[in-house]
Amino acid sequence: MIDSSELDALVVAMPEDLHHPMVMAGVEAGLHVLCEKPMAFMADRSGEMLAAERARVKHMVQFTNRGLPHYR
Repeated sequence: MIDSSELDALVVAMPEDLHHPMVMAGVEAGLHVLCEKPMAFMADRSGEMLAAERARVKHMVQFTNRGLPHYR
């Protein structure tokens, strides 16, 4: 799906152990990525995932409650 070139962005809502490889695949494909938390279990993996900044795409971690009205 990532290689189809029809996507603008990628939402990673998979089990946590799959976050790193899926985020990295999206970033390498030039896609904006929204990742569910936790971003990664290890700091070095999180650092690699921040490569999105160098790839000039957006990479965000979803915090579910942030969008609810009473949290704004």
